[in-house]
Amino acid sequence: LVGVWQGGRRSELLTVGGVYLGSFGQLDAGDAAPDFPVGENGVEWLNTPGSSPEALRGEPLSMRQLRREKKVVLLHFWDYTSMRSHLAMPALRRWQERYAPYGVQLIGVHRSRFDFADRLVHVARAVKRSGLRHAIVNDEHGDISTAYGAKAGEPTMFVVGTDGRILSVHQGLGEMSQAEYELCDAASGQHPDLWCGDEGLRGWKGPAGAKLSPQSAKGLSALANSWVVWITWRVSRYACMHKTEDVA
Repeated sequence: LVGVWQGGRRSELLTVGGVYLGSFGQLDAGDAAPDFPVGENGVEWLNTPGSSPEALRGEPLSMRQLRREKKVVLLHFWDYTSMRSHLAMPALRRWQERYAPYGVQLIGVHRSRFDFADRLVHVARAVKRSGLRHAIVNDEHGDISTAYGAKAGEPTMFVVGTDGRILSVHQGLGEMSQAEYELCDAASGQHPDLWCGDEGLRGWKGPAGAKLSPQSAKGLSALANSWVVWITWRVSRYACMHKTEDVA
């Protein structure tokens, strides 16, 4: 006989005698980040060395190699047929531009709720339309999503430290600001010139140790928030208008 104890995002599998058998569910902070499938069960990559409009498939990345290179990694799980994934695209493009020069590796893990949408050619078209320039892995069979415990269609982000362990997990659009803060904070450990800013100004680059007066910070934060509202409305409108095209 076995029993299941659930806490947070994880579920622990126990025997009646209390012997620990393992766990399942979404990984959490402190867990080792699983590597990507290779060999016969390997996955296909886009936007990596060797990838081109003609060849499509690029060279695979590995968490082991990224750990050796002391890179901070952001894994984001997405689905091009999901409107919520489309709403996250502007932030992901900005993060790639902002943090890649500081050695941060963004990896998009695509896993769709629909079988037809997992074909590499459709994913490649969606990546091109969305303007994503960071590495994309097509999780066609769901092995990566299962290993991390990520749900198809729900934007989920894992910030992984240079030691290969998960620093934080963020699910849904409401946690993207916190995800960027955690990402910037992890990268700044190796790059003191990367200024992560105050609440509402997360990720803004500036000289090391730069400070804003409370009045300036409040004014800039209000300005940033007003732009966020406008951009979110525009992106939402675009996603609604083009949803049929994106899943074709």
